[in-house]
Amino acid sequence: MCCCRDATVRNAIHETYKENKTMKTFLVATLARYVLVDAENETQARELGQPALHALYADLRERLGREVPINILTVREATTEEIELMKWHNEMVERHEQQ
Repeated sequence: MCCCRDATVRNAIHETYKENKTMKTFLVATLARYVLVDAENETQARELGQPALHALYADLRERLGREVPINILTVREATTEEIELMKWHNEMVERHEQQ
């Protein structure tokens, strides 16, 4: 599963909703890749996750030269460990980009 390439999307969504206490962090996943999004419920998480996952599949679309369907298989609340992993990863990406 790939969590690394959604850092920008995840941060933008988090900044937008961090003041809203009704938001929860959801994991939205295909078979091979996932994103974390802040949403009020699973339906909204799926709606926010679809374009974020589409962005993650840009490399595959480029390599294959065609559109790749995004089949969301899982939408659930993210675990504390998954959220912490994403925060850590975002910090590492930011440090690497500053070098």
